[in-house]
Amino acid sequence: MFPKDTLKFLKELEANNDRDWFKANKKRFDENVQAPALEFVRTMGPKLKKISKELVADDRKVGGSMMRIYRDVRFSKDKTPYNTHLGFRFMTDCGGPGCYLGIEADTLTLGSGVWHPEKDALLGIREAIAKDGKAWLKAFNVKGWEPGGEALSRPPKGFDKEHPQIEEIKRKDFVLFKKLKPSAATKADFADVIMNHYTDTKPALKFLAKALGQKF
Repeated sequence: MFPKDTLKFLKELEANNDRDWFKANKKRFDENVQAPALEFVRTMGPKLKKISKELVADDRKVGGSMMRIYRDVRFSKDKTPYNTHLGFRFMTDCGGPGCYLGIEADTLTLGSGVWHPEKDALLGIREAIAKDGKAWLKAFNVKGWEPGGEALSRPPKGFDKEHPQIEEIKRKDFVLFKKLKPSAATKADFADVIMNHYTDTKPALKFLAKALGQKF
């Protein structure tokens, strides 16, 4: 669980996204944001194995499952230095399907699937859907979750435009999203609640891993 100050900190950061404010509140970040976030990652580790032994929960401060609070502004017009959400990703070692969690002051966002796959991976997923579209629809249609991401406006080259699942094949992202109230993060059963939601998406994750030739 996260202390209530985690959400308060993120809310205040939205209004004070500058280095001076962050420096003055660095202790709060260390104690009430980063520390419980890393503990959350450690708690999720064994729980994720119930979905797949391949999903990794890495509690390193940098380069692990917790995403950086510091924004890369080198190529962005938006020069605000900090992300105003706390992000987590639990992926397979080989960059395959995985689960995402974003904690903002006003909402929680859960994600599950593959986001922006590279060229060969994208083709592999599309070919798997073209081969067994019914199995994909069964796995991807999860109650309470909504498909997200980008899609092509036209069928990709090499695929039949009349295919029954051509709209699925046109996807560039194969990911599901779900929203929860942010107060859920402050409850003692938070990790279990998140896991229950992730477990509902296991068939989609398994389909995607198989399409990519990965263990799951």
